[in-house]
Amino acid sequence: MSDHKDKRMRACVIGAGAAGLCAARHLSQYQSVFTFDVYEKTAKVGGVWNYTDSVGLDTNGLPIHTSLYRNMRTNIPMEIMEFQDFASNCETSFVSHTRVLQYLEDYAKHFNLYQYIKFNHQIISVSRSENVWKIMVKNITTGEISEHIYDSVFVCNGKFSIPFIPTDIKGLHTFKGQVLHTHDYRVADGFEGKVVLVLGGGPSGVDISIEVSEIAKQVIFCHRNAEPFLNLSESIVQELSEIHEITETGVELKNGNQYKVNTILLATGYQLDLSFLDKSCAINVTNSGRVEGIYLHFINQTYPSMAIWAICRTPIPFPYYHIQVSLFIKYLTRELELPSIEEMESHIQRELSYRKSMGLSERHCNKISQSSYDYCHTLTQMANIKPLSPVVNKLHDDIQEFRKQDIIGYKNMNFSIISDEQYCI
Repeated sequence: MSDHKDKRMRACVIGAGAAGLCAARHLSQYQSVFTFDVYEKTAKVGGVWNYTDSVGLDTNGLPIHTSLYRNMRTNIPMEIMEFQDFASNCETSFVSHTRVLQYLEDYAKHFNLYQYIKFNHQIISVSRSENVWKIMVKNITTGEISEHIYDSVFVCNGKFSIPFIPTDIKGLHTFKGQVLHTHDYRVADGFEGKVVLVLGGGPSGVDISIEVSEIAKQVIFCHRNAEPFLNLSESIVQELSEIHEITETGVELKNGNQYKVNTILLATGYQLDLSFLDKSCAINVTNSGRVEGIYLHFINQTYPSMAIWAICRTPIPFPYYHIQVSLFIKYLTRELELPSIEEMESHIQRELSYRKSMGLSERHCNKISQSSYDYCHTLTQMANIKPLSPVVNKLHDDIQEFRKQDIIGYKNMNFSIISDEQYCI
């Protein structure tokens, strides 16, 4: 794959967040096969887990990457969130973002990964030419731009930094109050006495609704979940309805209810940033946000020496990164073969049809929550690696039930895994 003087394959890792660190950790086990660099545009490892009070632009003039809020805690326990090969040893199960960052820093130190990371280096472009990857890199400190050649690319730039603002919310641009995406939410200060509309029922929408309700006059929590959340405070009004129209001073829902509101908080998710991938990479993002040309939700179908971790939405990210990286490296080292391009395309279309049949929009067709265990099993079987312990899946499923029953208190629970099959509370 490589024709330079050093006959080892040259690998490029984009980003030093959780996925990028995982890639570096596994590549470092193949010193006789790979030489590699990790490019990180900030001065720290951890990616999105680097909290800051700041919003907007950082000191280098780049958009703030993190979407964390100050009081955020994980919504899955560290007992199943941690990498398979590195224990977190946390005293509580649902930890703060600060503790997750510490875990990733400890992971990088333990596996001696800092030596591979080029901090303050931003990827400008990635292109395919003459069977290699050409990477244009900017040294943010000096402003120098340089070109580098690699045989494989691990795209690990994250998926929670570019806000998704729905374009189909009628009248949103006419609203006279404050419109804020949760990417820029940090604390509840400033919402005292206000009526706040929170749009979106994902983890951040729930957390922020609860937090803001402690000081706001009222929170209108609008989401499309099948059932309402239980045991929310009386100051939170849940509406399982879509927006009909935003007016200058409020909102009208499709169920006919109307509210005057001061602030609209959009907990509407995030969109991918693959803008640095040249057309020659054969990756296309549709207008709806679905990524075309991706096998198993992360491998470039046309050029399988590229994999992209930002696409696939998994329920337990770190362990899935571990499995995906293991499979990808086994392909690069020819320890396993992938199907032909035609077979991959057939698989992609079957997956797409299946996900649409489950009611997923095209934008969410790379979300695998509903079939995550089958997906995980497929990857571990292909790569011939140890699967996740059954207790991981069991605890994850049980957490969803605990969350439904007590959305406020479930994060105070603590768990211990006592075997591959069992856990205790």
